[in-house]
Amino acid sequence: MLLAPSTVENPTAGGTASGLARYPRASGGRTTVIYVCVPTRNDARTLGPLLWRLRTVLAQYPRDYCVLVHDDASDDATPEVLQQYARVMPLESWRSDTPIGSAAALDRLLRAAVAASEYPRRDGAVVLQGDFQDAPEDLPELLRRFESGADVVVGVPPSDGSPAAVRWLRRYGLPWAVRWRTRRRLRDPVAGFRLFRLQVLRRALQARGAEPLLRRPGWAGQLELLLATLPYARRSADVLLPARPPRRVRPAEPVAFWPTAQELWAVLTGSTRRTSPRALASDPKPAP
Repeated sequence: MLLAPSTVENPTAGGTASGLARYPRASGGRTTVIYVCVPTRNDARTLGPLLWRLRTVLAQYPRDYCVLVHDDASDDATPEVLQQYARVMPLESWRSDTPIGSAAALDRLLRAAVAASEYPRRDGAVVLQGDFQDAPEDLPELLRRFESGADVVVGVPPSDGSPAAVRWLRRYGLPWAVRWRTRRRLRDPVAGFRLFRLQVLRRALQARGAEPLLRRPGWAGQLELLLATLPYARRSADVLLPARPPRRVRPAEPVAFWPTAQELWAVLTGSTRRTSPRALASDPKPAP
């Protein structure tokens, strides 16, 4: 369901915006609003098809939505793509004049969604990437879990061709560590396709104040965001995603086992020590 925009002050700092955004509910407040947060950089080739699929999928369901995009200083045709799609769907975009990284871009988008929502206990924020590593067709299943009461929903992708040690870290070692830390059982704590209840994000942001919810790129940043929000979630849920033909144009950066494990351990233990970003899944694209 499309929403008619009304302009208010841009709630994020830095870059330029088309002016987010309280979108009055087309249903007069009776349905959930889903804010789809898409951090992107140089994704012009995939961003258009992604937005088209989002529009098609969400048009089939009786809920309001708005797509929020942060263009992290792209030097391709990304601005033109966003301008085109802003004419045909509820879309608000920001642009950084210089790169700020995927973590800062996502933090700004989540803050914008929280600021725009009038009913945070009802509304949600979806996180997906602009390079088409996440399939909009899988969003309805995440929404079903959300509407059944889950406050944090994680889309778990099929196993990929990563080295065995990296797969073990992602599927076994890290889920065990997160369960030890949070008492929550999640199959893939670094999967990037997620749906958050905005009340959970709002409470996490209130606890952080001016501090961002995530600072690191790649898997470590995904873990930071999860650990920041789980304490305020009554329920969390996994959704096992089906295998789909790859659509992303740019190949995923390889994940180095030991540096990544060290960075994840630093996040789990609250350490401020950081390894070199070159050793991690590259910024601004998290590993799939």
